Amino acid sequence: MTVFINLTNRLLRRLNEVELSTTDFASARGIQAAAKDAINSAVFDLNTMQYEWPFNAAEEATSLVVGQTEYSNPVELKSMEWNSFQIIADGTYSTENKRLQYISTDTWYKYHRDRDDDNATNGISIPKYVFPSHGTGWGVSPAPDKSYRITFRYYLHPLEMVNYDDTITGNIIYPNALEPTIIEGALYHMYMLKDNPESAQLAKANFMQAVADLKSQYINKFSGVVDTRVQFGGGASAPLYKSINASF
Repeated sequence: MTVFINLTNRLLRRLNEVELSTTDFASARGIQAAAKDAINSAVFDLNTMQYEWPFNAAEEATSLVVGQTEYSNPVELKSMEWNSFQIIADGTYSTENKRLQYISTDTWYKYHRDRDDDNATNGISIPKYVFPSHGTGWGVSPAPDKSYRITFRYYLHPLEMVNYDDTITGNIIYPNALEPTIIEGALYHMYMLKDNPESAQLAKANFMQAVADLKSQYINKFSGVVDTRVQFGGGASAPLYKSINASF
C-alpha cells in the first residue's frame, strides 16, 4: 500500500533530492515541502479531469430522521448517483429494499414541499422520491414517519493528504495505475517551481497521456452504440442499438 511519504520520496528520487523519514516528514522545509505540495496538486489535477473515476466510488448508509426531508451531502462528495438511493430492508419497520425515484428540486417545491413541511414533526410515510436539496445536499419525500435506513452511492473528491501515512483514494486497488500518473503530474509542478519549462512541458505531456490511458482503461467502455441517423426514405429501419461485440 502506497502512503504519502512513499509517493513524496519517489518524487524526490526522480529529482535527485534528499528523501524524508517518518520523523521529519511533518516538519519538512524547502524542496521536500514543495514535493509534498506537488503530490497533492497532482492528485487534485487528476480528480478534476474526470468526475467519476471508479477508484473514487463510495457508498454511504444512514438513518433518516422522522419528519426531516433535507440532509447534507458527504463532505468529500463530488458527483452524486441519484438513481442509487434505496430504502434498506429492515424487519423492525417491515420494509423491503425500495429504490427511490429521482425528481427535480422544482418538482418537490411545486407538488410536495408544502405537505412535507406541514408534517415536519411526525412525518407522513416511507419516502418515494429523492431530490437535490437547496445548496449542497439531498432530500426525500414524503417526509419519513420512521427512522428508515437509506443507502446511496456517489463519487468523492479525495481529501488533501497531510500525515506521512495518509493514502490516496483507491491506491489499494489501483496502485500500479495511479502512482506513475501522480508522479508525472507532480514532476510538472516541481519543474515549474524550478523554472525549467522544457522539462515541465515534457512532464505535463506524460501526465496527460497517463490520464488518457486511465480513461481508456476505466472510463471509456461501451456495451453498444446507438445509430442516431434519421430515415427519410422507405425500406426497413436499421436497428437503433448494436452490441459492440455484434457483427455489423
